[in-house]
Amino acid sequence: MSAYGLGLGLGMTSIAAAVCRGQTVDVVPVGGDKTSPVAPALTCAANDKFATGTEAERRGIGSPDRLVTGVLAHVADGSPVVIGASTYPADVVLATMVQAVLTTVEAEQGGDPAQLTITYPTHWSDDQIAALAEALRPAAPGGVLRRIPNAVAIAVDYVAGHPLAEGAAVGVVDVGATAFEAAVVGRRGGELVLLSQQAEHGTIGGDQFDDAVLQYVDRCIGGAVTELKEMSGLQAQIALARLRRDCREAKEALSTDRSATLTAYLPSGPAKVTLTRAGFEDTIRAQAQAVADAVAGVIGSVAGPLQAIVLTGGCAQIPLLQRLLGRTAAGQLEVSPYAAARGAALLAAPEADPAASS
Repeated sequence: MSAYGLGLGLGMTSIAAAVCRGQTVDVVPVGGDKTSPVAPALTCAANDKFATGTEAERRGIGSPDRLVTGVLAHVADGSPVVIGASTYPADVVLATMVQAVLTTVEAEQGGDPAQLTITYPTHWSDDQIAALAEALRPAAPGGVLRRIPNAVAIAVDYVAGHPLAEGAAVGVVDVGATAFEAAVVGRRGGELVLLSQQAEHGTIGGDQFDDAVLQYVDRCIGGAVTELKEMSGLQAQIALARLRRDCREAKEALSTDRSATLTAYLPSGPAKVTLTRAGFEDTIRAQAQAVADAVAGVIGSVAGPLQAIVLTGGCAQIPLLQRLLGRTAAGQLEVSPYAAARGAALLAAPEADPAASS
């Protein structure tokens, strides 16, 4: 099988992988089955052993108190991952997560990648980027690890299918589970470079949207979810974790369906709640508008029109976000859920042009 480049889009709650041969890019399912494009960025520990990814997610169903996400944030601030009475170096946990993804990709592709490129949050400092590289360099082929800002990787993927002339620019918006970031990237001197003075970022994302659904369910069943949160004991934790998962799945279903029904399994018995897309949009409108306003601010900080806005991340399929950002875009709105991983893969291809990155 011919040599390929591997790109990883690293997020706080998930890791996406894409491979590139020539100019052909494919997202590789790394979530445990052929239908799961992303691996959960989770760890679950017990008895001084920890699991990651889908195995951690499975174990966490019965032990939600031992399930930890946001390992990338621990790498950024240098803090360890604490689970119960045990402490784990964040770089070791992240490297284990990434190695599990690499193993899945290598088995699918029939060999090691020729090159690995990873993305990092665009607003990170040089020290944070260096800490990430130090953690993951041992996993890279030959110890050579290529790094690229998330926003630039998204633009690389866009440019692969939409020529961007010298002096032109594109806005990029990544709305993930725990946060969003927005920036403007343009072609200057043959390279794709960050034009906005800084990447706008904030703590609005899929988790907040999930919380909005959970609050809606709570209102529909007379505050029973609030009562569940106040209960102690493992069974209450498991019930709440299951309900949060169901709220997330209902949110995702409403990207294509007009309504979604979920069941809250409470100590008093099961209760069904139906949420329409219109009702969901009402619950998240303020947060979604805040994201759109932040994007407008970033766009306004850069002179000249945009060729397009690219919306990516786990929340890219939410129709309300698409409509609000479509009004902001002076040009076309492109929706590409795994753009960062795809752009990183393009830069990792053996014949990739180094001038494509900044």
